[in-house]
Amino acid sequence: MAETVNDTLKPVRGEVYRWLAGVFAREPTAGTLATYRSPEGRAILQDLSRMEPLREGAAGFLTLVNDETDLEALAFELAGVYARLFLGAGGPAAVSPYESVHTSPQHRLFQQATTDMERLLAEHGLSVAGAPEPADHIAVELEFLAALASSGAAALERRLLDEHLLRWAPAFCAACIERDPGGYYAAAARVLRGMLEMEAA
Repeated sequence: MAETVNDTLKPVRGEVYRWLAGVFAREPTAGTLATYRSPEGRAILQDLSRMEPLREGAAGFLTLVNDETDLEALAFELAGVYARLFLGAGGPAAVSPYESVHTSPQHRLFQQATTDMERLLAEHGLSVAGAPEPADHIAVELEFLAALASSGAAALERRLLDEHLLRWAPAFCAACIERDPGGYYAAAARVLRGMLEMEAA
């Protein structure tokens, strides 16, 4: 079954990672949420929900944006959840989106993981100079993975997974699921967790 799922996902892996990067980069607008409700958005989520490792997360998105949902109100609510989880407003309930915080002995920003990610990006001619987040933010790493998956840079993609995402993103996903149970970011974390489980396998 896992081999079949991987074969099905291969052509769209880059798009899935790019979507997840956007989810974790910023809070959604009502317009963003409306795309999930569109026929195309529903079809994509339904396709993902047919793949066992992604089923629960994709189903969560479909439930959140059903036809009765007031999308403006939901966007406002999710802005608060985003601030609580990822911008530190939740205090101890926050989830750090930075690899350094998860992997450094001091659990602080701008540690070795940041430097290592900057070097890895530079190998592909990329930089986060001027960007709002450091190189080890979950959205930056997922966007980079999306670019590598789409370009066929398999060796560099494997390094990004083995040396970075697979080392810390599962814990990030677990924290999102624990602290946003049944929510938008828990759904995204379940999709990401499923993707990474397939990558690890």
